[in-house]
Amino acid sequence: MADTDNEATSTGVPASRRRGAALEAAIADAAWDELAEVGYAEVTMLGIAKRAGTSKAVLYRRWRNLPELYLDVLTSKRVDIDIPDTGNLRDDLVELLDWLRRRIAGMPADFIAGMITATHRRPDLAEKFRDFIRQSQVVTAMDAIVNRAVARGEIKPGALTAPMRSMPFDLLRHDLLIYGTVAPDRVPVIVEEIFVPMLRGRDALSYRALMLSSHCS
Repeated sequence: MADTDNEATSTGVPASRRRGAALEAAIADAAWDELAEVGYAEVTMLGIAKRAGTSKAVLYRRWRNLPELYLDVLTSKRVDIDIPDTGNLRDDLVELLDWLRRRIAGMPADFIAGMITATHRRPDLAEKFRDFIRQSQVVTAMDAIVNRAVARGEIKPGALTAPMRSMPFDLLRHDLLIYGTVAPDRVPVIVEEIFVPMLRGRDALSYRALMLSSHCS
C-alpha cells in the first residue's frame, strides 16, 4: 500500500499523516463500509478515498482498479477458523460450511457476481478471488475433518479426492451467483444428500452431474 497520505484528500482538505498499517486499515475499513452502504455497482475510488480521509492518488498508487483493491481488502479481513470437532463427520462438515456461508453472506448481493465479472479477463485476479471464496483455511479444516472421520472408521482412506474437495464450495458459490444468497438450510442438504454419500461411496454422481442437477427445483 501507499507509504503515506500526507497530501490533500479528495475533498481538498489536507489529510492527516498516516503510514503503513494505520493507512492500510483506514482504506480497508472505508472500502468495506462503502461496499456495504452503496453496493459494488456504485462503489468508486473517489467514494472510498473520501470515506478514508485520503486522496484518490493514494489509492491509485497502490491499485489500478477496484477489483485489485477489494482483493487486497478481502485478504486483510480473513479470520482464523476453529476446526469443528463434534465427534462425527456430518456435524463437523455442517459447522464448517455454515461458518463459510455466514462469512460470505455478509457481503452485498451484487459483490460476488460483480467481482467474478470484473476479474473475468484477468486469470491471476480470478484465481485470487476463487481462493477467497474457497478460503484456504476452510479447505485445510475439511482435510482435518475427513482425516478424523477416517480414523473413526466413518469413511475409507482416500475417500476425499481432489475434485471432490472443492465441490461443497462450488455449490455454495453456485447459490450465491444464482440466488444472491445461501439459505441456512442449504448447508445440511449439501452435506447429507450429496457430500457425505459421495465420501462413503454411495450414490456417487459425477461432479458434472451434481453441478447440473443441484438446486434446480
